Amino acid sequence: MNSQNIVLSEDEQIELSRRIKSAAISQCDGLRAQLILLADQGCSRNEIARLTGLCVASVTRWCKRFSIVTLARPGGTARTSLRAEALTRTLEQVTQPRIG
Repeated sequence: MNSQNIVLSEDEQIELSRRIKSAAISQCDGLRAQLILLADQGCSRNEIARLTGLCVASVTRWCKRFSIVTLARPGGTARTSLRAEALTRTLEQVTQPRIG
């Protein structure tokens, strides 16, 4: 897994930048957002580790996690379709009458 494989849409870049600046999210979430933005900019895992203070293994892990969620998407559709599918399943389950 190479961190340069991460390519963000404009909306993703805006959202991750917002998260970095937000006081309402945890420091860890802000650091992960920064890590993904640096990967999108073409930084290597070693460079990202040095800039963020994380170890290379953590950088690799978070890049992989981000890529898995967005792997099948052209322009971000996989992430949103996953949410839509989960929402649909949840709504179906909670609106079914209970048996028994």
